Amino acid sequence: MDLTILIPIMIAIAPSLIALAVVSGSKLTRWINAILGGSGWLIALLARTPLLFFIQSLDMFPRIFFASLAAGVFEETMRYFVVKYRISRESNFYSIASIGLGWGLTEAIIIYALQVHTASATYGYYWIDFFPAAIKRNIAIVFHLVMTLLASIAVVKSIKLLLFATISIHTLLDLVAVLIATYLNNPWLVEGLIALLTLTTIIPVIAYVREIFPTKRYIGCKQIFTCPKNTI
Repeated sequence: MDLTILIPIMIAIAPSLIALAVVSGSKLTRWINAILGGSGWLIALLARTPLLFFIQSLDMFPRIFFASLAAGVFEETMRYFVVKYRISRESNFYSIASIGLGWGLTEAIIIYALQVHTASATYGYYWIDFFPAAIKRNIAIVFHLVMTLLASIAVVKSIKLLLFATISIHTLLDLVAVLIATYLNNPWLVEGLIALLTLTTIIPVIAYVREIFPTKRYIGCKQIFTCPKNTI
């Protein structure tokens, strides 16, 4: 085995693993959050798999649309319920972040890290060929983190419209990403455009989240959703 193939794998998952370790620390509940987040992603994938088989007979555009819609509906609905289940135990930023990081890391490990060696051996790719997708994985994990924060606001503030917003954002992002990958053959260009698209999608969401979440460090304030903004 060519050990250089581990380089893109580490680039794809190490930053988020470190971030998860920082936000979770020694708190068992946050590590459980990460596991439940990852389980939520896997359940959402398995739940929509029969539908993905069913739509294989459709033409390309309807197939891409329904696959993207299924990803948005199943993932964001499952994310909402995972957050709703766990938020009653601890509702601060780190707790919510652990769910999002666990969600994104599980996706990165299953659809990227575990596939790199096989793709390298089958198609003769070098480690550098996997580099663009490794960078995109980090951005995708940030996307899942932001969507989890948005889902937590939907739960705590009882804004059901935000659930539909997360579904719509996820669906649209997947749809455009697949279309880009379908029509462009240059992997660097494909991954670069998808990464740029993801960033332009999550930046407005981050701006909205910052309006809801306190932006300062609060002393003695454990429940982030109930802390007044002028807490010191």
